[in-house]
Amino acid sequence: MNIRKLNKLVSLIMLLISLSLISIAAPASSSDIEEVGKVAEQEIFQYHAVSHENVDLGLWYPQCQERCYFSDRENVENKNTETIEKLLKLLKKEPRIGNYLLSVAKGMHTVFCIDERDDETRGYYDFKYNILGLKEHLGLFEKLIIFVHELRHISQFTKGYYNSLDYDIEEIIRMNFAIEADVQAIVTLYAWRMKEIGINEVWDAQSGFSNYIDIAEEFEKEIKRSGDEVKATNAAFVQWYKSKWRVDKYYKCSYSWYVDRLDETKLIQKYLKLPENFFNKLCVLPCEKNYGCHRSDEIKETPQNITKKAKQYSNKLHHNSDYHFKYFPTRLQ
Repeated sequence: MNIRKLNKLVSLIMLLISLSLISIAAPASSSDIEEVGKVAEQEIFQYHAVSHENVDLGLWYPQCQERCYFSDRENVENKNTETIEKLLKLLKKEPRIGNYLLSVAKGMHTVFCIDERDDETRGYYDFKYNILGLKEHLGLFEKLIIFVHELRHISQFTKGYYNSLDYDIEEIIRMNFAIEADVQAIVTLYAWRMKEIGINEVWDAQSGFSNYIDIAEEFEKEIKRSGDEVKATNAAFVQWYKSKWRVDKYYKCSYSWYVDRLDETKLIQKYLKLPENFFNKLCVLPCEKNYGCHRSDEIKETPQNITKKAKQYSNKLHHNSDYHFKYFPTRLQ
């Protein structure tokens, strides 16, 4: 082959490569864009809600079979599964809340476990493993209170209330304030209903948690004044924001989670606000009544303002000799 033919061949090859690159760089069709969007949404969903199929619970705890209760299979018989069976029986004594929360958890195939490992928590819901954990050292009725607390978190999770990097860090902190306030309001309503049917131990256990007794007292004050469970539950929700200890604790926890996840994922921080009607479904009771927390001033406040007001409120309480100073201990209770 002579030089002229070789040059023509090289030119032809270069032209074909150029046309190929132009084709690759051409604007995507609407169907292509839609497909990419679907993939992105799936990835986001998987990030927020890890699939629970074929999860190795042994990674959570090697002795999980002896520590956990499975609703969809036969369980070993030991003190741990017996404790959970007692809790399930107690939970259903107040069926309006108990049965609803339990049905949501069972629908997700959540595993209930007794955890003897020592840390500062009384209980937790680990969405990665889909485990609801209760600390072994708690008494039976204390476990029941924490059980209801975590079950409410699971129902919130199914409605889309969970930590996310999709919004500004201050918005996520604001959300966590609201979901914790809602959880405590529902726990208080549940404990009150148990008291109404003669199981006073649940209300006593609820009041025994010193950092939350003010919420129980506010609920009781309102229900005795108005006789209205909806108003009392809303009063409990609002009261949650009036503890410096609670606000500080969940501010720090939320902030740490957000910053750590940004670091792990190497994603760029977003500054989006939560949707205007984001909290409308949060405060719905199992009976479908909305107790109206989404209309409260507290849920709309910025975390900085909430922190400032909680500090002022706490200082005011410390100067009131009729109030319980045990709301503000020096250690986590």
